[in-house]
Amino acid sequence: MSAQFKSFEVRQTDLQTIVVVGDIDASSVVRAREEGEMLLRSVGQVCTVDLTGLGPANSVVMSMLLCWIRLASALSVELCIINETRRFSELCRVNGLDRILFGPRG
Repeated sequence: MSAQFKSFEVRQTDLQTIVVVGDIDASSVVRAREEGEMLLRSVGQVCTVDLTGLGPANSVVMSMLLCWIRLASALSVELCIINETRRFSELCRVNGLDRILFGPRG
């Protein structure tokens, strides 16, 4: 993989929404985390992270989202993560992170 090639995109679609698209793995997670953190600093008091376009997610994505949650808390931003895949949701549940990442859901 070329250093110039990005297989993911983290972008802000409006004042309250960050969208994650593509594949994030161990080689790209730091860059994705940093891009998301930069965007979190410019959102309003509430931010939704939409994972609709995220490729196969794994523990590095969990780690990235936990970093974003920590930063959002420090910035007093209410962060909501939506549209995760069932597989990723189950992976988070098995690791005991589902309520931290996605909050209580009925």
